[in-house]
Amino acid sequence: MGVLTNQLLQLSNSSLKDFTKKLVPDTKYDILGISVPTLKKIAKDLSKNNILSNTFLEENHAYYEEYFIHGLLLGYKYKTFNELTFHLDKFLPYLDNWAICDSVAPTLKCFSNIQNTEYNYILSLLNSYLPYSIRLGVVLLKIFYLGKNFNKKIIFELLKINSNNYYVNMAIAWLLCEALIKNYNETIIFLENKSFSTFIHNKAIQKALESFRVDLDKKLYLRSLKCS
Repeated sequence: MGVLTNQLLQLSNSSLKDFTKKLVPDTKYDILGISVPTLKKIAKDLSKNNILSNTFLEENHAYYEEYFIHGLLLGYKYKTFNELTFHLDKFLPYLDNWAICDSVAPTLKCFSNIQNTEYNYILSLLNSYLPYSIRLGVVLLKIFYLGKNFNKKIIFELLKINSNNYYVNMAIAWLLCEALIKNYNETIIFLENKSFSTFIHNKAIQKALESFRVDLDKKLYLRSLKCS
């Protein structure tokens, strides 16, 4: 039994367990049913104790929530790129769902340094055979490489991804939607040219149409670009 297992078992909630199972159908891990804010607090508290956190990171986990804490702990505990990626590489084979992926990505602040080393690591994620490593790479690009840091080359990198995984393709559509919001002129050409699969293309447009951050005139134009 792990250093947190008893604590997590006591926090288990059956109704939240059922909700999480529906929300995160892609995980193979047993779910206890614990809220994300609670998991974040546990991970932050754990990050302040080197002995316990190091022990926890070396354990074999049994529950979804343990993997969730593990991923968050990496971002909270490791502040240098080499330390972070060393431990992230060991964690990635166990990353099997969108929820942990998307919750962990914003904590990986090292990637806010827009340098070749960080960017090349993200490219290695995009080229992975593991679908949730690919999704993590896409989400990191969405978080750290749009807006003032945008470069059209990231869209060309997305075009190289050839995946049938729903959660990978949804992440790409999500990034394209955010790129339309933050870097419209550079992004719209890829939709005009129908550069992506029909699924990604239409999902990106759907997300943009649902957003309050897209102007009405742009929504009208985007609607005209939908593939039937």
